[in-house]
Amino acid sequence: MSRWRVGWFFPASAILFWVLTFCGCSEGCPAGTREYGGECVPASSDQTNSDPNRPPDGDVDMDDYVFPKPNHQVQDFNDVPTVPDDPDIRDDLGSIEVEEGAASVIAWYEGSDDNLLWPYTLDAPNSVRLYDFDTDVIDDAINDQYDFHFFPDSSLSVFLPNTPRLPFMPGTYVISIGSVIASDDIHVRFFVKPQRPEDQPDDRLNVNFWFVGLSGLNASNAASHVEFSRSVRVFTDCLGTGNIRLGEIAYHDLGGDDATGLSVITGIGEFRKLLRKSAAADNDWPNIFFIRSFDGDDLEGVIGLAGHIPGPPTVQGTAFSGVAVSMEYFEGFPRITGMVMAHELGHWLGLFHTSEYTGTFHDALNDTPQCTNGMDQNADGVVEWGECASAGAMNLMFWMTPYDDLFTVGAGGLSLSEDQRWVLERNPAIEYAADP
Repeated sequence: MSRWRVGWFFPASAILFWVLTFCGCSEGCPAGTREYGGECVPASSDQTNSDPNRPPDGDVDMDDYVFPKPNHQVQDFNDVPTVPDDPDIRDDLGSIEVEEGAASVIAWYEGSDDNLLWPYTLDAPNSVRLYDFDTDVIDDAINDQYDFHFFPDSSLSVFLPNTPRLPFMPGTYVISIGSVIASDDIHVRFFVKPQRPEDQPDDRLNVNFWFVGLSGLNASNAASHVEFSRSVRVFTDCLGTGNIRLGEIAYHDLGGDDATGLSVITGIGEFRKLLRKSAAADNDWPNIFFIRSFDGDDLEGVIGLAGHIPGPPTVQGTAFSGVAVSMEYFEGFPRITGMVMAHELGHWLGLFHTSEYTGTFHDALNDTPQCTNGMDQNADGVVEWGECASAGAMNLMFWMTPYDDLFTVGAGGLSLSEDQRWVLERNPAIEYAADP
């Protein structure tokens, strides 16, 4: 039996997709995969799965675990906003000062909603140019030394270092940025994370959960809700593959007009408005907003979206302060929901897709497998989950969700690499903690 799959690509690289394909596999599957409904998909290992409610392979009707078929729209990198030939180059926004004892720094630049900002040059304290827009962006939007995936937006974040390949040293990093609006009042914040104390070997993440106009799920019952507990368990396990322990959860409801007006996000403007609601939090933790669905011409088929890569750590109330997760398919697929939660938060903490849907764009981490366009078995221009079984489909930050709700988390299942863990532990939103 062959099945249709549906998916979405959003140019900000901060979203999880499904992709429309038609595939049939026959006469066995290669090593590391299993036959599933006529297709070869990555094999899973029941022994690594902590969810006792997950049915074992072979003992279920697989069709009960196949995604429905939402509408889709596929965009590509040609839809990324273009920058002018003669942009205003801003070198007056301050250098990035790194002191002895710092583990990392995030420089956050935020302009007006109708502006576009992008990195132009970045020089290290030893005067080595790490990034140059004029020479490096032309090929693949990523420099050999610095992972500067970017798409022009009204904000810009510079995460130093966001790959082990980048030498990180004390001193002055000199940056200039491009701006469409020359006179824009650009606000700059710097977030510095110190090196790890010897008595705090663990990494912990506290998080805010926001419920927006959902039926039967809200802040008062979420902690005891059986199906949502399954989502949180997968979310917790996925964080665990990055050596991150889930700490406290604060539960919130968006009520009144927000519960109806922002429960279905139909455009990026509404998404930004939603994230600004984080201003009501009484802490500085990352935010996950659970909405009914994404809709509209630009967001149809989206199941998760992050405010930025990375987002502004420890700051509430901005248009980039968190991620949103669609609950449209929560009933029937609670474990996929948990995976999407972890995937989108991974973006917000600084991780990119290991491979984009074309198979031509990849992150800059040495140990994340790359699924290239040469693995596009059906030549449809999309490298999907089944085609990338041996090339990163089981990485949490692969661009596409698993085909079904039967995946596992951990060794042999969804996981993060050592370099991805290296990036996460340097984000200031991740707290150092003593052993539990």
